[in-house]
Amino acid sequence: MNEFTEGRKVSFWRSAARRAWNDRTALWWLTGLAILARLAYVLVAGKAELSWGDEFVYDQLAHNLPQYKCFCFVEGQPTVWRAPLYPAMLALVYVIGHSHMAVLVIQALAGGLSAPLLVAIGSRLSGSRWVGLAAGLMFALNPLVVFMTGLLYAETFYLPILFVIVYAWVKLMDEPANWMALAIGSGLLLGLSNLMKPNLLLFPIWLLVWGWAAFRKLSKAIVVSTVIGLAMLVAVLPWIVRNYLVTGEFVPISLSGSIAFYQGNNPRAAGGGIDETTEIDPLSGLSETERSVVYRQWATEWIRTHPADFARLIPLKLYRFFSPLETSVRGQVVTSFSSLVYAGFALFYLLAVVGMIRTAGKWRRWLLVHMMIVYPALLTVVFYGGTRYGLVVQPFLMLFAAEALIALASRLPVFSGFLSAGTEAKA
Repeated sequence: MNEFTEGRKVSFWRSAARRAWNDRTALWWLTGLAILARLAYVLVAGKAELSWGDEFVYDQLAHNLPQYKCFCFVEGQPTVWRAPLYPAMLALVYVIGHSHMAVLVIQALAGGLSAPLLVAIGSRLSGSRWVGLAAGLMFALNPLVVFMTGLLYAETFYLPILFVIVYAWVKLMDEPANWMALAIGSGLLLGLSNLMKPNLLLFPIWLLVWGWAAFRKLSKAIVVSTVIGLAMLVAVLPWIVRNYLVTGEFVPISLSGSIAFYQGNNPRAAGGGIDETTEIDPLSGLSETERSVVYRQWATEWIRTHPADFARLIPLKLYRFFSPLETSVRGQVVTSFSSLVYAGFALFYLLAVVGMIRTAGKWRRWLLVHMMIVYPALLTVVFYGGTRYGLVVQPFLMLFAAEALIALASRLPVFSGFLSAGTEAKA
């Protein structure tokens, strides 16, 4: 093949790529595929009954909210044991009709619409549309993410909020002139995410480190992280005030973390939590705040007196956190495709590591993605591991894996011209 023919071939692929992205055809296909995969799963799997841990808790709170006009497990006894947003969303669906399947269909739509958000993050972060698209495709078809859509868990709604927040922070790096609007908006959404899952209450402190690296100016980092933290506080303050009025004490979002702390750190702990609450929760005569104090004391005392056992549990917690089929204390999900799933995730994690190595020279730009992986992993070290908790880091690992995958594909002549047309793009 002569140079002229080769040049026309490369030009054809580049033109095709530009047309695909100019009209957003690929993005529409990706979104449709993500929604279809989730809808197909929930419709085939169904939801005849609840069976997974917190599903019962969320369902009861959602059922009681419109019936008793209070956020409570028992009528007339308001609770501060759980974050309010996901049960409130379930309650809205239950008002129309108490249908678990309706919730799952809505979750399938929310999960599918999360895919283009991850594409936007990957495209802007890497400067390559194809990295974004590859990450979005991984998210669309990831069996763990699809499986979680079929559970009454907050993660499916939590992830799109998180993606918008991260996109705002990446954009803040690129457009520092608009920092105030992006900081306030992302801070408010950060508060919303904590009302869904109170995992990131301390994250503004981490943002101080990220901002210092991103802006290379400590004073700017302090101002930005402070504004984000204050905006987050504004969003969660009404619920904190409500908790104070209910308990007479300061309760940031919920107290469920205290029992999780003890579930993961006790004489019977094995890296996951302990579901037998009748055995570890004999404190029915105490108030929720009093029980919370006792759980923290028990866990702290066990760690203090058994430091070697606590250290021994760390790799077990992290294994459960990153395992695609490990579900807290329930062990491995029984599936005929388990070997295939493990093989696929092994390749995925290998690609993610390669992506981390490739982006090491751009560590300032990719530091935020590292933080979104390391921060939840550190929480797991303190509390306990499980696939559900590791779900929140999977999309950010996908960004690294996509970076590696596109880099490898671009070395192949059949893809090189096509992929080069999608570089230096921002969503």
